Amino acid sequence: MVSGTAAVDDNGSRISYGPPGYKGLFSQGYVFGMACFASIGGLLFGYDQGVISGVLVMTNFGKHFPTLANDPTLQGWMVSVLTLGAMVGAFVNGPLADRYSRRWSLLLANIVFLVGSILQCAAQNVSHIFVGRAIAGVSIGMLSMGVPLYLGELAPPNIRGSLVALQQLAITVGIMVAFWLDYGTQYIGGTGEGQSDVAWRLPLALQCLPSAIMLAGTFFLPYSPRWLMNQDREEEALATLCKLRRTTASDPRLMLEMKEIKAATIFDRESLASRFPGVTSKFTLAVRQYQELFVVRHLSKRLMIACLLQIIQQFTGINAIIYYAPQIFKSIGLTGNSVSLLATGVVGVINFFSTIPAIMYLDRWGRRTVLIIGGIGMSIAQLIVGTLFAVYKDRWTDHTAAGWAAAVFIWIYISNFAFSIGCVNWIMPSEIFPPGVRSKAVGLAISTNWLTNFIVALITPRMLRTITFGTFYFFLVFCVILVLWVWFFVPETKGVPIEEMDKIFGGNQGEADLRMMEGIRARLEGRTATVARNWNKGKLSITRNRCKYLTQVEHQLAEARALVQRYASETGIGEVPEVQEASRRNGSNEPSVSSLTISAEHQTVHPQPGDPASALDLDGPLTRIDALASRAGLQYSRSQSAAGGSRAALSDWNATSRSEREQNPTDPKAITFPLERTPASVSGNLEWDERNVSRHGRLNDGMGNLTEGVNEGYLGVASGASFLRLTELDQLPENGDAGPSHTGSRDSPVPHLRLPPPPPSRLDTFLDDYFALYHPSYPIIHEASFRAEYMEVIPRPPGALWHVLLYVVAALGACTSGKYQSGMDVVLFEEAKSRLSFDILETGSMMLVQVLALVANYVQKANKPNSGYNYLGLAKRVAVGIGLHREYSDWTVTPWQVEMRRRVWWCLVIFDVGASITFSRPIELPTGVDIGLPRNFRDTDLTRPTEHLPPEAAETTVYTNIRCQALFDLAIKDVYSALTNGAYPSPETLIHLDDSKIGQWLAELPSYFQEEAPQPAKFTLCHTILHLRWRNFKIIMYRPFVIRSAILQNKKRAAGTDQESSEEEQLDNSSSAITLAILRCLEAAADTIAKISSFWFSESNKNPMACWYGIFFLFQAVIIPIVSLRNEPQSQHAEEWRSQIQQAVRTLEDMVHVNATAARCLRVISRLCGPFLLEDEMMATDESPQTQLNNLNSLFWPLDSTQFEYGSVSGDRGISDFFNQLPGFQWN
Repeated sequence: MVSGTAAVDDNGSRISYGPPGYKGLFSQGYVFGMACFASIGGLLFGYDQGVISGVLVMTNFGKHFPTLANDPTLQGWMVSVLTLGAMVGAFVNGPLADRYSRRWSLLLANIVFLVGSILQCAAQNVSHIFVGRAIAGVSIGMLSMGVPLYLGELAPPNIRGSLVALQQLAITVGIMVAFWLDYGTQYIGGTGEGQSDVAWRLPLALQCLPSAIMLAGTFFLPYSPRWLMNQDREEEALATLCKLRRTTASDPRLMLEMKEIKAATIFDRESLASRFPGVTSKFTLAVRQYQELFVVRHLSKRLMIACLLQIIQQFTGINAIIYYAPQIFKSIGLTGNSVSLLATGVVGVINFFSTIPAIMYLDRWGRRTVLIIGGIGMSIAQLIVGTLFAVYKDRWTDHTAAGWAAAVFIWIYISNFAFSIGCVNWIMPSEIFPPGVRSKAVGLAISTNWLTNFIVALITPRMLRTITFGTFYFFLVFCVILVLWVWFFVPETKGVPIEEMDKIFGGNQGEADLRMMEGIRARLEGRTATVARNWNKGKLSITRNRCKYLTQVEHQLAEARALVQRYASETGIGEVPEVQEASRRNGSNEPSVSSLTISAEHQTVHPQPGDPASALDLDGPLTRIDALASRAGLQYSRSQSAAGGSRAALSDWNATSRSEREQNPTDPKAITFPLERTPASVSGNLEWDERNVSRHGRLNDGMGNLTEGVNEGYLGVASGASFLRLTELDQLPENGDAGPSHTGSRDSPVPHLRLPPPPPSRLDTFLDDYFALYHPSYPIIHEASFRAEYMEVIPRPPGALWHVLLYVVAALGACTSGKYQSGMDVVLFEEAKSRLSFDILETGSMMLVQVLALVANYVQKANKPNSGYNYLGLAKRVAVGIGLHREYSDWTVTPWQVEMRRRVWWCLVIFDVGASITFSRPIELPTGVDIGLPRNFRDTDLTRPTEHLPPEAAETTVYTNIRCQALFDLAIKDVYSALTNGAYPSPETLIHLDDSKIGQWLAELPSYFQEEAPQPAKFTLCHTILHLRWRNFKIIMYRPFVIRSAILQNKKRAAGTDQESSEEEQLDNSSSAITLAILRCLEAAADTIAKISSFWFSESNKNPMACWYGIFFLFQAVIIPIVSLRNEPQSQHAEEWRSQIQQAVRTLEDMVHVNATAARCLRVISRLCGPFLLEDEMMATDESPQTQLNNLNSLFWPLDSTQFEYGSVSGDRGISDFFNQLPGFQWN
């Protein structure tokens, strides 16, 4: 970290930047010269401030502009219009300096200044003076902001403070020069009526000279190294820094300073990203940055101090004296322009010399001490001057000594001001604010100074004329206020580090900013370039350190190689493909193109940018797919000839012992194969450990579809995994036994950089996304109350639990919207976990139920299904423990409280039933539940103070979906029990339950939530998911009969006979229950595919939450036509199945842009049914349905990518390209 006059290099050695102070200035001659030249901007600022005071009292100026000379109000406007223009210039120059560089912004400021100065010195009327002053003011504002910024970025650490102080010294020099120049030019042509207009035009014209010099010299000023780094011009920044420091690039001091500049640049970007995630508009970002200064409590305290310092500084009267010093000295009896201007010149000299000790000793004395001493001195001086004015206001000519005494105390006032608040008001704002908000906060403080400066300049002439001595008493009041305010309210900031500032003002932003900066430094130290230079040839080359420096392309290669390695170990390929980097450059600016070379196959696979899953490209020719599949031991059929192993598998299946079957084998409609398998582990161990499971891991699946027989827990008959395991009897476990050695840390994801957790005050956008996307589906918390607590409009609940809820809500908002940096939701959730203690778990409250339910839902989606199941169980226990399942008629609770209890309870039921069905575990609802369903109230109709129940809305509200889904869960509870309790129901039973339960539920849906009812945009997602959910449940109900049909087809082909059995006759009978069951399954699958595709391609629906549900339901559905087409490619329905699969593929291809899982689903589809999409006459596959579905097992639903990571994978048309390579096939 660079601080003071030395820094510490990567090896821990101290590196000196040279001596501080004046010795350091002279040792850095080149930088000192550049700084002195740039400080001409400060000289212009001071000169233009001071010159007008002398001009106003010149006789010839009054003759040219009599209205201006005799109207104090007009004089005030003429003086203050400069500060008004400066306010505009300071605001405008920030974006200009960032976009076009500090250097060219200074050039533009000088051009503007020349225009304003020429208008002033050539003025023929008052409007010329006003316009010229306003234009010059814009330039001064630009320079007052741009010069310190430029000097601070040029300066080495050891003399940075001294160089920046040159700006303040230059301002005082400008004021002093202007005063004395006015004193000298007043004699041109005489001092009375004979005075020439050159007397006042010359001082106004001479300010053009330094401006012209600075304008010309700007072309020779270097660019700021920090600005170059911000523009990603790193090599130029390094070359400029070498020139400024007069050293070589191998100098460790220069390399360390370069690293600090780069770290600061990265910090600025990442700080904005973490504080305002998802905000891309520059205008919106700027508004949000300023907004937080006012709404975040600890920042508003700091802003108040910074702005009050600026206000009080101006109202102590400093600029009133600088602007109107000659008039003041005239009024106290110092007659004659010569005497008054002489006294004014002394003001400039004292101002200049009194600034020097403050710069030298301020860090030793402390800010508070200096402010209090200076405030007392200014108060005494203003009191005495005001009293002298009051006593001698009409008798100054008779009491010359009193006049000189007043002048002396004005000089004493100037001295006290210069060494105290004159310097401190610029220093404290930059100290008290965290780095992430410092620039905006200081900008606001400076703007406040200019605004107050404008007011003081405007009112001072009239005050001097109307209340005379009262003017000094007015300023005295503010001097006293300064002393009292600093004494009681302003903390000492001398030597206080940023993290200690947080303890003074509250909050933890400064500490978080420091942690972020230290993390960035650590990353840069791990990626620091070893720089080799050949200055003799005039070239600069940067050679990366192989062990430490990873470019973005290399990072992607590392991710791809990790995926290939994992793929090799899981599929038995054997050797790990070699990862090589191939670079090609068509021009000097073209980036290198990296490729993965799989040496064993002599195939080069080019990964799609941002898609680590595409490292194994299955989009190429069929020969490549066959080769890879052969090496991996995968089954891939693209012709009617299949390995004989499939018949052996079918024989093994048919040889399954009768003890595993609970169906009557003589019933032709019975499911004659076990739907629930013995655990894949040979030991039958179902214990699990998800503590180290990563969202990027592929062995666990939050949807219960993909498992590897490892660490999975119990998954029953209705789960997707159990459905896939129907086919595993002829296969050995891919990963061996699922014993204890396979639990725990099994996943080895590519590590991601740890992001700093945003503080509670910066979670607004996450909360907005939660309530926009997640809340309409699961309104378990009350939005208005939660937001009011967050904004502290109403008191937050005591204890740490509310902050746990806050961060869990933010984590869900981050993962469902996908607008944020990868891993941000994990950071937010870990912050919530860090606050969740056993003490909290020893309490019982509705908030705890909310927290545990939302935690359960989040961790399930983070590939920790069993952990989520545990959290849900705990939430249910707490809910029952606080009686959420009961209602009492004589309770004296408000309608809002009753509804909140209902909403929380039924959201919990929905989570619990959904998880139970997903993992096929028993639904365990407590007995004695008499709580009513949530009612369809608008949030605006039912609020906390509501005393009487309002009428229910006849339209969709945020509670419509939860009510309808709760009714659905109650309707299917009996159906689910029938599916999981022993013998599988007959098709007649399931059809009856379907019609009586699901059919009745559909009929009783409110008209405004029926499937075809249009929905407001906010509710389209939850409405669509609800209608996909019941179709998915139908697929679960009837899919065993689709598998049964496939088994019968295989038995017929295996027997080599055309004779139909009674079972096959059942299938041919269109009115039979089995046929109807199969048709309902096919219909549900077709409708699901069509509905998801239509929804996805409509506007504003492509968010990660919609994508996650869409992929899950879509892939479950598309398996049905895939199985059907593979086994009956000559069916009259084959064309419909092909069309459904193609539609699903098109949708999944578009979903690849949002969720990487879609790419893996596409590869499964291409492997399973590519050749069966041909319209030519095809024979059915000889693979058993079990073998076919077994091929899905490793890739069926692998949630191995960040599930809600928007933009993590670039789209490709690989699947359609693959199909177009098939002979006789053209993808539409």
